[in-house]
This record gives sequence, C-alpha cells and structure tokens, in this order.
Amino acid sequence: VRAVTDPDNVGAEFGIIVRPELKGTGLGPLLMDKLLAYLRAAGTRKLSAQVLVENTRMRAVGRSLGFTETSEGDGLLRLTLDLTQPPPATPA
Repeated sequence: VRAVTDPDNVGAEFGIIVRPELKGTGLGPLLMDKLLAYLRAAGTRKLSAQVLVENTRMRAVGRSLGFTETSEGDGLLRLTLDLTQPPPATPA
C-alpha cells in the first residue's frame, strides 16, 4: 500500500496491491484501515484512487470504508473519501 499527498497535505492518492494468494484473506481491508488511521492522524483531508470498474474487491472494500465512486470513463472509476468525516460504523 502507498499514498502520496499533495504539498499542502490536503489530499492524497493511494494504491494497493495484494498478492494473488493473499486475496480474500482480509489483508486489503487491514492495510486500508492502517492507511486511513495514518492519514487522519497526519491531518490529510481527502483520499482518492483510480480503479478499474471490474475490480469488484477494491470497490467493495471502498464502499465498506465510506468511499464514493465517480465514473472517469474508459472503464475507470475514482474512489474518494472525505477523511474529515468519522469512519462508518462497523456492524456488531
């Protein structure tokens, strides 16, 4: 997982790669939780990423974390999260 912030630390763009044999193990959501906690503590206000429409796993993780999706055309989506808002409640 990686994130690059703009010079003013207002926004960041992230990328995440999970090895094929580790997909479905919960590693992706765990890494995202760590990244979100780090960026919130650093005062970053917005996080985004570009994903393929067919990347259903990342889209599901994004939705569970409160990201919104916006079409960018050509089979691409922009996931965006307002880090100034509290994280969504976790089901009990």
